[in-house]
Amino acid sequence: MVLLEAAPGSGRRAAAITLLHELGEGAGAEEEQEEDRFEELPATDKDEATLAPGEGDRFLLDLSGIADEEAYAKAQRLLVVRRSQVQEAGAHMVVVLPSGMEHAHAPELEPHTVALGRPRGIAVVTRYLRMDRMAFHSTDLGSYDLQRLCERSPMRDWRGSRGW
Repeated sequence: MVLLEAAPGSGRRAAAITLLHELGEGAGAEEEQEEDRFEELPATDKDEATLAPGEGDRFLLDLSGIADEEAYAKAQRLLVVRRSQVQEAGAHMVVVLPSGMEHAHAPELEPHTVALGRPRGIAVVTRYLRMDRMAFHSTDLGSYDLQRLCERSPMRDWRGSRGW
């Protein structure tokens, strides 16, 4: 289990999803990959069915929408239970932590927490262009307006520009 801590707009949810997908790619045989489950868990236990993870299953838990300490404390208690279920089954879980609640993090979860920084915007644009096999020169990326956009825009806004 990994807990991701980062500022809103830094790509923390995308990083969590990417990490889980990469874990699935390492599963081995094609048949095994098809059986592995990828599921987003609810942040609260209101609508939750009992979690029954299997080996290799991957779970995303996005707690970034939690804004009050009481709800966060309750979510962390549930997280401790889920963590033991996931570990016992040999499954994987990545948790996106809420921003601004660092003071309320449970100490027992601290060793599993990774702080993410915002990626370099131009590096992200370059990767998108290469993934789409678009020809460009490094000088094309040097404009002041593009540099400014890359420094200030949340990563989630970039998905829409690619048609995702």
